[in-house]
Amino acid sequence: MLQEAEKRYAQIEKLALALVITARKLRPYFQSHKIIVLTNYTLGLIMTRPDASGRLVKWAVEMGEYDIEYQSKTTIKAQVLADFVVEFTGERIPQTKGGWLLHVDGSSNANNGGAGILLQGPDEVEIEVAARLSFAATNNEAEYEALILGLQLALEAGAKELSVCTDSQLVAMQVEGAYETKERTMMQYLAKVKEQMTRFDKCTVQQIPRDENERVDALSKFGAMIAGVKSRNVTIMVKERSAIEELSKVQVVQEDRSWKAELIRYLRESILQEDPIAAKRIKFKATRFTMIGDELYKRTINGPLLKCLDEKGAAYVLRENS
Repeated sequence: MLQEAEKRYAQIEKLALALVITARKLRPYFQSHKIIVLTNYTLGLIMTRPDASGRLVKWAVEMGEYDIEYQSKTTIKAQVLADFVVEFTGERIPQTKGGWLLHVDGSSNANNGGAGILLQGPDEVEIEVAARLSFAATNNEAEYEALILGLQLALEAGAKELSVCTDSQLVAMQVEGAYETKERTMMQYLAKVKEQMTRFDKCTVQQIPRDENERVDALSKFGAMIAGVKSRNVTIMVKERSAIEELSKVQVVQEDRSWKAELIRYLRESILQEDPIAAKRIKFKATRFTMIGDELYKRTINGPLLKCLDEKGAAYVLRENS
C-alpha cells in the first residue's frame, strides 16, 4: 500500500515509484537481464527531464544501474503487469491524449532580446526556458526566435502533435497565411518556421490574448519579472546568432576527446562502447546528466542545472571571475 505522503504524488510519479519498487523486489532479475518496460506513458522522458523533481532524479539514478528500455505498448492482449503493480499505483492512471502545447513570447530592447518558452506534454511534462538573444532584434524578430526555439525544443522532446500559442498577431497570421510577408527578414523566419512545422504529424499556430501568455512573457523578460515564475528549475540559454544567420566560414570539426564525449554520444545517439562494463558505466553516469540543445548539463537534486565545460571553457570562466 502507498504511504500517506506517496498518495499525494502526481500520477506519473506513482507509476515511476511502481517501477522502482518492482526493481527492488526483483533486483537479481533486473541485474541479470535486459528489462523492457511496455507503457503508453512517457516514463523514460519523465525520469530524465531537465526539470525533474528531487525524487525523480533519485529514482533515475537508482534505475541507471539496470539495462532498461522503454517501449510503447500498442496493444494489450494480457494484463499480466497490472496485477503486479496495482499494489503500488494506488489509483488508476488516466489515459493521456498525447498532444503537446507550446506557449512562446519574445521581447526586445536596443541591444538584445529575450525569448520565453513553455512546453507542456502528456503526463504532466512541463519545460520552461528563458533564452537571451545576444544580438539586436526587433520585437517581431524576437517573437519568431521564440517560436523557432520552441518548435526545436518540442521536436527534441519527441512531440508529434503540437498546438502553438503566441500573443503576436503578426506571427500567427503570417504562419497561417492570412498576412502577406514582404520583408526579406520576415520571409526567412517564416520559411524556417514552415520547415520545422512539416516535421510534426500535426502542428497549428494560434494567437491568444496577452494576459493568457503571462508566464512566457515573464520568461522572455527574465530579468526583474522572472521572480514571477513559479518554477525554480528554469533553464537559462544564450543564443549568439540569429536562427536564420548563415555561417560564412567553413568550420573544421575535430573529434571531441574530452570526458563529455561519451556521455553526449550516448544521450544524443544512444551510442555505447562495445565493452559491456564500460557501456554499463556510461549508462549509469548518464542518469545524472541531460542535453539542452547541444550543451551537456548535470542535474542536481532540488537545484539548478549545471552546465558542463571542457578545459577551454573552464579556463575562460576562471579568467572571467578572477
